[in-house]
Amino acid sequence: MNLRKTGDSWEFATEADLEDFVWANLKELFGLIPLKRFQQITIVDIALDTWLKRL
Repeated sequence: MNLRKTGDSWEFATEADLEDFVWANLKELFGLIPLKRFQQITIVDIALDTWLKRL
């Protein structure tokens, strides 16, 4: 997990780092029990990433 300091706060270096953190802490954060993690990229992921880079 990669964190970086930005001013007075911290942020995850990438979205994948955030997802890894949430997945590893589902029970502590939300009281949820993880069943299975999907590791696939969809057209929606690619389109959203492309759109965000244009902002």
